[in-house]
Amino acid sequence: MRILLYCSFCVLTLQVNAQQYNPNINAALNAIQNPVERVRQFESFGTKSAGSSQKQQTFTWIVDQYRQLGYDSIRVDSFVDGGHVVRNIIVTKTGIDSSYIVVCGHYDTRNGPGANDNGSGVAAIIETANVLRNLNTIRGIQFIHFDLEEDGFVGSDYHVNQVLGQPFDS
Repeated sequence: MRILLYCSFCVLTLQVNAQQYNPNINAALNAIQNPVERVRQFESFGTKSAGSSQKQQTFTWIVDQYRQLGYDSIRVDSFVDGGHVVRNIIVTKTGIDSSYIVVCGHYDTRNGPGANDNGSGVAAIIETANVLRNLNTIRGIQFIHFDLEEDGFVGSDYHVNQVLGQPFDS
């Protein structure tokens, strides 16, 4: 019976700590001024199809957003697919341990400027990076913007293959 009570106490203690209020996160969330503005900026570049100047402008804008937030661990994984240069943007926030969480989406579009697909996702990823940038986290976080998702998950498949070291069948 003592062991059961002790285990119950430990589980309850872990749950209470996991749900502990963090005023720093609340303050960062309250500081968000206009969450729609980044979607508007993303949309302003137009259709971001493979090889277009609009996609190159969007790529540069995304990288600049992270630089303005103070991130310095920005990596671009570039490769060629179907005659087009593909650029995945990987921004890393280090944590206390070596594990990490991935927050990802894509930045290419097919039939329009992509406010919903995927400007809202790009804006949410950048805003998440903004909220978390000055907070200490146990796990690191990789904010990844994949390229050529509208053409068959090209960017994310490449990334997974590089991370796992073996082909990934989507």
